[in-house]
Amino acid sequence: MSFLQKNDDLIKIKRGRIKNVMPGFEPDDVVTYRQLTSSSGVGSNKEDTQTITGTTMVLTQTPTFIYGVFLNGQRLTLTVDYTVSGATITFLVALVADSVTVSYKY
Repeated sequence: MSFLQKNDDLIKIKRGRIKNVMPGFEPDDVVTYRQLTSSSGVGSNKEDTQTITGTTMVLTQTPTFIYGVFLNGQRLTLTVDYTVSGATITFLVALVADSVTVSYKY
């Protein structure tokens, strides 16, 4: 594993071989992925999952950036499906015992 430093962010780069071959890939192709983390400890990543009935969800931390909001596994669109104010997500349509996952940085 190798590491790159850029500003306050640490980028980890890991290389590996493909085990399950998908169309367009060969068994010996090398895959690279990057995981972005904060080296200063400021701006941690979090994922909250809750079962929601109604139109609001309160996150455990106030996000500085939201990576995605997912309703029963489907990605939602900001201002089309939900709005954000502080740590509160407001859905534009009331939910009934639906699983909501929010991935965010705080």
